[in-house]
Amino acid sequence: MNRKRVLIVDDEPDVVASIRFALESEGIECLEAENGPAALKLAIREHPDLILLDIMMPDMNGFEVAKLLKFNEEYRGIIIVMLTARTQFEDIAVGVETGADEYITKPFDMDFLVREVKQQLHRRFRPVAPAPKARARPPRKRILIVDDEPDVAHSVRYRLEFEGFECLVAEDGAQALEMARRDKPDLILLDVMLPKITGYGVARLLRLDDACRDVPVLMVTGIGPGKYARWACESGVDEYITKPFDMDALVARIRQLLNLEPEAANTGDGTPK
Repeated sequence: MNRKRVLIVDDEPDVVASIRFALESEGIECLEAENGPAALKLAIREHPDLILLDIMMPDMNGFEVAKLLKFNEEYRGIIIVMLTARTQFEDIAVGVETGADEYITKPFDMDFLVREVKQQLHRRFRPVAPAPKARARPPRKRILIVDDEPDVAHSVRYRLEFEGFECLVAEDGAQALEMARRDKPDLILLDVMLPKITGYGVARLLRLDDACRDVPVLMVTGIGPGKYARWACESGVDEYITKPFDMDALVARIRQLLNLEPEAANTGDGTPK
């Protein structure tokens, strides 16, 4: 019988060495990676049966690694056990959303970790009934996120991709116009204060372009309501939401604009109607 193979991904060498020793003592073959990109390369090349995956790593965090593997049909069957010091419920929820099969927090009992790994491997290799055929899904809606703050753009993109949207990112107004014409998004999330061309200018130019004039524009900005909301409306913006915003509210607004659910009542936060 072939030995089961586990990929340990952690940037703390002592943690990796301890886990490796414990698993190899149980007859489990181990591989190691110290960061996200190295983990992806090893997972693709070696196709391990299970990955013990830390969250907080350089270059690429564990959530991103899990998401990329689980979104690929060839690798989504690999068991992923998140291994991290982060215990907040939100982090656990994100881990589950990315496709993680289990979540263990540090510091952990090594005997518990070994038992969990063996149980997960046992579940994977026992016979299961064939899954029913999935119904064909409609094409994913494409959203262009325009923001010169990388952290904001990354957070929004991360959440929207979890919701099943395809996302593109532009960092300034000129790039946004070029990508809108070339990539034909279904909706544009547009910040106001942008380099080269402001969000207002981008919105006006989109409405003058035959290829883009019907694309819904949701302005997302740190500038409060009032005259700015009026300017947004005059520029051709469909909706207006201010930072900091609730991510659930943003997703709901996007779905409304794309007619993916019934339109909700105006919340009175400055959205032009």
